Amino acid sequence: MLLSRPRRVILLILLLSAAAALVYLLMQLGTIPQLMRLTGGLPIPDLMPSGYDMQHLGEVFERLGPEGRELYLGRQLPLDMLYPGLFAAACGMAIHRLAGVAGVGLLQRRVLTALPIITGACDYLENVCIAVMLLRHPESPGAWATLSSVATVCKSVLTLCAVAALCVVAVLALVRSRRAGLSRAVRTGGL
Repeated sequence: MLLSRPRRVILLILLLSAAAALVYLLMQLGTIPQLMRLTGGLPIPDLMPSGYDMQHLGEVFERLGPEGRELYLGRQLPLDMLYPGLFAAACGMAIHRLAGVAGVGLLQRRVLTALPIITGACDYLENVCIAVMLLRHPESPGAWATLSSVATVCKSVLTLCAVAALCVVAVLALVRSRRAGLSRAVRTGGL
């Protein structure tokens, strides 16, 4: 049996969300705890939503040692290169779909849909900067540290905005669909 287009979109959103959640769990339960053990509890850049400086990064990279830097480059960053695209696609599609159901105008829908996409772009920029700094270690991170920190802060703020937008349009869609159901019931004499 073939699914209707709306149902295929919902299924795709659910599959992308599940894939994003799986990758996130692999990082949170696997690579990130390993990296944190190697740093002696010093937070890695991915876990510092308010940013960081060159001194902090130098200390993290030094404490990681060759084994930890290899783990970061070989396992954490590949996972973290999957996550932003999955998050952006799942969250963006969900926002766009729910905003449509909620009756949000096309321009506003596009702006809201752009939030997770820009979030993903900031996450990719952060990851590229971290990879460059790890590959250049023990060389001073310089401007890469500043760019990475700015990308991390932007990623953190935009993630909150995207999730908030998703929650708001979900509530609006629910309210609108309930009102439409109630109106239909009144018109057909169901109440």
